[in-house]
Amino acid sequence: MKTSFWASNTERGHDFYGGRWAAENIKATDDGLELQVQHEPTPESPFSMAEFRSRKEYGYGRYEAVMQIGKGSGLVSAFFMYTGPYANTPHDEIDIEFLGKDTTKIEFNYWRSGQKGAHAVFDLPFDASEAPHLYAFEWTPDQITWFVDGEPFYSTKPGDTKIPTHAGRMYFSHWTGVPAMAQWHGKPKFASGEATKVSCASFTPLGEDAPSCADTFDPNQIGERLTYAGLIAHP
Repeated sequence: MKTSFWASNTERGHDFYGGRWAAENIKATDDGLELQVQHEPTPESPFSMAEFRSRKEYGYGRYEAVMQIGKGSGLVSAFFMYTGPYANTPHDEIDIEFLGKDTTKIEFNYWRSGQKGAHAVFDLPFDASEAPHLYAFEWTPDQITWFVDGEPFYSTKPGDTKIPTHAGRMYFSHWTGVPAMAQWHGKPKFASGEATKVSCASFTPLGEDAPSCADTFDPNQIGERLTYAGLIAHP
């Protein structure tokens, strides 16, 4: 089933993010969407960034995306499930993140009621900026497992009390942080307009079958995969 997404758009920065969210930084292409980070000439907002999220909320199940990651020190690319005070719920979140300063690594994070669980960083067997790949996480009441190109990469331990419990929206973002974030993501040294590409997004409820990004993913034929209008999620 096709689903719609909101593009984030703000006029000012944030005490965490180093610029404003700009809907115009999301570009539709034959291969899907490009999320660009642009340099801007204003000291109040030196960068414009890109983010979109699903209109619907999703719970336990499998979240998948086909992405090619933007490269450059200071950039962060993220695919995640999030809910929080805006939805009158505690902060629950499950992340897949990449740092543009080293796109041969992948990071996994999760939160329950604002309490952070384990943080895992792994070496990838490829450079995530050079080609699209399939990333996923499967969320159950007892465990989260993250996947890369269909292979399990990391699972939470049995009895983990930080597994999220609240449904949330699916997000994709490409951003840079305030100067204090440079110790993590590096000093901003990226080309203006550097983009993370999202070619497919899907959600399959736990215990059900539904169309997903994994069905036809082929890194050699990514242009034939779903475009922005075809980003899919099962109700």
